[in-house]
Amino acid sequence: MSADPQTTRDVDALTRRLLSPLPELAPPLWPEEEASGFERLRAWVWPRHAWVLVPALAALMLVVARPWGQAPDDSIRGVNPAAPVWVSLDLLVQQDGAVERLGEVDTIHVGDRVFFRVAAGAQVPVSVWVRGPAGVEPITTAQVGPTTTDLRSARGLYAYRFDQPGRYIFMASPAPEVCTPPACAEQTVEVP
Repeated sequence: MSADPQTTRDVDALTRRLLSPLPELAPPLWPEEEASGFERLRAWVWPRHAWVLVPALAALMLVVARPWGQAPDDSIRGVNPAAPVWVSLDLLVQQDGAVERLGEVDTIHVGDRVFFRVAAGAQVPVSVWVRGPAGVEPITTAQVGPTTTDLRSARGLYAYRFDQPGRYIFMASPAPEVCTPPACAEQTVEVP
């Protein structure tokens, strides 16, 4: 049996190809619809748009490095810690068994009573007194703060009964019988 020269050449070529090292194959290309978000981001960012990363990273560093935990210094913003504390005073009038705010009562009569609600800008002792037809009369001193508080003792609420006609000026201040706004509040009541 004699070999055909064409067949021999084909076999020799096939043998050489089998014994030679395989060529390096390139990885398959990603079709656009199958590419992951990371692959598309990497293709966009590097190298054409790498300059965008530098300012973005710098801005991120400024935000992260800012000292968030520090409390602001109130004195820098204009709040003077040595300024006097504000005080507020509200009067409730008891008339014929009903209690209403001072502004809601038309006329106050002899025999009516007033109750006191006070507040202050900080926890301070506040004195309450009245300047009326009988002169200056202290009512009480109580520790109050920013929350409105009814003045009371162990026996109940403090009240003042109008015993004669005239002008009554009720005052509240951290300094007894010294009224200097804003560290003082006053309410005027006319009793006919």
